[in-house]
Amino acid sequence: MSEFANNFLVKIIKDKHVAHLLLFIHGAEEATIFAKKWLQSITAKKLVHFSDFHVLKVEGKTGMHSIDACRQLIEKASMSPYEASGKVFLIHDAERMLPSAANALLKIVEEPPPQTIIILLTNEPEKILPTIRSRAQCVRFRAKKMQDEKRVSQGMMTLQEIAAASEKLASILEKQKARIEKELNKIYEPTFKEISAKQREQLEHEIEGQIANRNLEEVKKVLATIGATYRDRASDKTLEALSWAKLAIERSTPLENVFQSLFFQLEAERVIA
Repeated sequence: MSEFANNFLVKIIKDKHVAHLLLFIHGAEEATIFAKKWLQSITAKKLVHFSDFHVLKVEGKTGMHSIDACRQLIEKASMSPYEASGKVFLIHDAERMLPSAANALLKIVEEPPPQTIIILLTNEPEKILPTIRSRAQCVRFRAKKMQDEKRVSQGMMTLQEIAAASEKLASILEKQKARIEKELNKIYEPTFKEISAKQREQLEHEIEGQIANRNLEEVKKVLATIGATYRDRASDKTLEALSWAKLAIERSTPLENVFQSLFFQLEAERVIA
C-alpha cells in the first residue's frame, strides 16, 4: 500500500466526520481492511464475525448490479447494526450498475443513515454515474497486478489464495466430519433397534457429542499445522489469532469463514506493508 493511501486510511478511520460515500480505485483488499478497522474503531466490544460488513458483487449472466440488489442494500442500511456500532457496504465493480440501480443508490447517498459507509470499488471510475461520483471521497491505490507481483516476490498469499485455501480446508474437515458420523452411526445401529424412543434420543445426543469432539480434534490438528507454517514469525498476535480460530470453531462458526479470517489476520502485516 502506498504511503499516501495508508495515511488516508488512518485519517478517515480517526475522523469522526468520515464521508458516507468512499470511492476506492484499485483498492479491493484495502477496502476490506478499512471496513473492518473502521467498524472496530467505532465499537467498544471486540468484533469477531463483522456481520455488519456487507459485500455486493455483480449478478448473473449480465454481470451487472440490479435494482433489486440496491433496494436490498437500502433496506439493510435502514436497519439497526447487528454486532458493531455501524455498517459498511462494499460494492465491487461499482461501474457495472444498471441505470435504475444507480439511481436507486443515489437516494441513500443523498440521505445516508447514521454510522453507515458505502464503499464503491472500481477500476474505471469514469463509468460511475457522475452524480454519485461527485459525492464520493476518492482515494486511488496501486493496480492489483503490481500488488500481487510484490506478494509473489515475498511469498505472500493473495486474497484469492486465502479464499481457495479456506474453502479446501473447510471441505476436507466437513468430509471428515461426515465420515466420523457415518462410522459412529454404523457402530450404534444395532443398539438403536433394541432401545426405546427416549433412550434413542439420549443416545443420538451422545453420538452428536462424540462427533463434535472428534471433529474438534481434527480441527486442532489443522490449526497446529497452520501455526507451524507461521512459526518463523510467531508472535503474540499469531497465537491470539490461532486461539480465536479455535474458539470460533467451538462456537460453530462456519469453517470457511474462520479460516478466511485466520489467514487474513496472519497475513495482514505483510499484505498491508
